[in-house]
Amino acid sequence: DQKVFWEVVKKICSLFVGSILGVALRLAERPGVEKIGKHGLFSQTDDKIHLDKVCNEVANHDGVIWTHVVSLTREDAERLGYNKAATWRELIRRNAMQIAEAHKIPISEMKWYAAFHNTTHHPHIHLVVFSGNIKHGYLTKKESTAYIAYSRTISSETRCITCLHFKLK
Repeated sequence: DQKVFWEVVKKICSLFVGSILGVALRLAERPGVEKIGKHGLFSQTDDKIHLDKVCNEVANHDGVIWTHVVSLTREDAERLGYNKAATWRELIRRNAMQIAEAHKIPISEMKWYAAFHNTTHHPHIHLVVFSGNIKHGYLTKKESTAYIAYSRTISSETRCITCLHFKLK
């Protein structure tokens, strides 16, 4: 029954929203994160990121917040140089326009934060994307192909996995 389905969806979403305060904190400080100063968050500029302000901003955001994971095998990360935060940071910065377009967010309103986790078997980044204007920002399956484009920037042979469940070869 559709009514029951939507009640379950609402319950799951409310649980997620209740935990959103910790998203930035977990990304910035979890084991394996490559720290840039006191934590591991980076963004579009080299300005100092105040973790408490980011946590508050994310927790109090009334719009849609996307969290993505882009993961490589250890072998591919070593071979392609994606074994350090700086390389991932530059990849996201180079592709910020595509990411904004894919989420239907004007580039001037897009906010993103990421952290690199240099885990043993799958180095990866967590990427948080949202709009400064809650009227903007959505992602459809069609637009999600932009993630394929920026993931292929790393390597057309490399498998990248995002929360959109795309596997690239």
